[in-house]
Amino acid sequence: MLNDNYTGLINAPGDGYEFGLARAHEFVLSLQWLYENHPDGQEALIWQTMELTWAATVAGARDWTTFFTPGAFPTVGTPQINPIGGGFEHGVNLAEGMWYPEKTFH
Repeated sequence: MLNDNYTGLINAPGDGYEFGLARAHEFVLSLQWLYENHPDGQEALIWQTMELTWAATVAGARDWTTFFTPGAFPTVGTPQINPIGGGFEHGVNLAEGMWYPEKTFH
């Protein structure tokens, strides 16, 4: 599905879900753990899935590296945050992403 224009992550009209991309980074973290701890000979597939998931966040404009940066990341609390869209401003997403710049997936 990811090879087919990121089907399942990038919301298409009529899909009925909206949070695939907002949670894609968490998915990659789980895959990273799997890759490092229990790959079971599937390293290439796990790595490809991580790469495709990351590419989907870029294609779908939900890439954490564009939000968790000076000038984009909120410096005020809710409800004063001016939403930019994509679910980035959701409190849970903010908390989960705050440590991201210190981690790497490669």
